Amino acid sequence: MMERAELLAALGRLKVETGSLACLGCGHEHNCGTHGCAILQAAAEALRGPTREMVERMRGRWINKHSAFDHKIFICSECGKQISIQGENLNFCPYCMAPMTDKAVEMVMERLEAQHEAD
Repeated sequence: MMERAELLAALGRLKVETGSLACLGCGHEHNCGTHGCAILQAAAEALRGPTREMVERMRGRWINKHSAFDHKIFICSECGKQISIQGENLNFCPYCMAPMTDKAVEMVMERLEAQHEAD
C-alpha cells in the first residue's frame, strides 16, 4: 500500500488525455487540462488534509444580545444557541463546538496536523 506522500506525488504526476481511456467523462471535463482531472485534484487536496481556510469557514462568532435583567446573553452565529455566561471568553461554542476565537482556530489546526502526521 502506498504511503500518503507517495500517493500525493503520484496523483500530482497524472495528466488527463481527453478522448482516451484515462478520461471517463465524469462531467467535470471543463476543469481538466494540463493540470489533470478535477476529481483527481480534489482527491489529492483531501489527502493533504484540512487547511486553515477550511477551519476558518467553520469559525463562528459570538453575537452579544442584551437581556432585560442586565446580564449578557451571547448567541452562536453557527447554531443559534444562546449562552448567558461569559460567552465572549469561550473558545468553542458548547453546543456545536464551532471555534469562536483565534486561539480556538489554532487549537483545531494543531490537533488536525497532529492527526494528519499520525496517519
